[in-house]
Amino acid sequence: LARHLARQTSRSIAGLDLRELFAVQDPLARAAAAGTRAIVLDGYDAASLAAGGRILLEAPAPLFVIGSSGVEHAIAAARGGAPPPPPAPGGASPVLVLSGSASPQTEMQIAAAERAGFAAFRLDPLDKVGEEALRGPLLAALARGRGAIVFTARGPDDPALVRTRAALGGPEATGPAIGAALGRIWAMAAAQARIPRVVVCGGDTASHACLAVGARWFDGISPLAPGSPLIRMAARAAGVDGTEVVLKGGQVGGPHLFEGVAAGCAVLATRKEEAP
Repeated sequence: LARHLARQTSRSIAGLDLRELFAVQDPLARAAAAGTRAIVLDGYDAASLAAGGRILLEAPAPLFVIGSSGVEHAIAAARGGAPPPPPAPGGASPVLVLSGSASPQTEMQIAAAERAGFAAFRLDPLDKVGEEALRGPLLAALARGRGAIVFTARGPDDPALVRTRAALGGPEATGPAIGAALGRIWAMAAAQARIPRVVVCGGDTASHACLAVGARWFDGISPLAPGSPLIRMAARAAGVDGTEVVLKGGQVGGPHLFEGVAAGCAVLATRKEEAP
């Protein structure tokens, strides 16, 4: 990783291997004295995690740290305790689900949410007239129910997916087009209705939908479910700024993820079995 990052900058970057992690005193101070501007720490078990946390806590100067939740766990391990649980986010409605995913998992989540009272609407990302026609029914569904789902495909065998890919010239162009269309739906709905929570399904879809609403940055709220944390978005689009958002890959989440997002309930969001 240090070698990979070093090819992207003229600044000196070094890696701290496992031997140095446990043996070298003040490795960050030594690296700084040698002219190193960034250092990569890694580990593979609880002991190396705690060792990395101690290095961060004992640093001689303020640090800018980039990392996953492993950074929090490393610091907590070095302090001898587990990180405190995040506060429960609580329920919010209505929830708007925007799905450009064709995965079987998302298909299952859409079906479960429909049974729980969510309204579902199909969107053809190539049909601007149909996109505009969706405005009234979608806003009405958001006003009267727990939430609404706008989807472009239901599972990998949906004929609409084949037609869209063929019209756009291949899967490489599908993600940007679908994401932009769902982003327009998002911006339109948020400008006319209060939508406290939004779920965007599909990796490429989420990226391009966020671009379409002018996403600026995100703040964490709650882990909620593995791979699909609840976050707060700062955005330029009217009505979107401050929205609580879940951005999830197609195969991520249990069958009741959308219901769990609405309830702010991690137990429901991660439950694997279908409701009886």
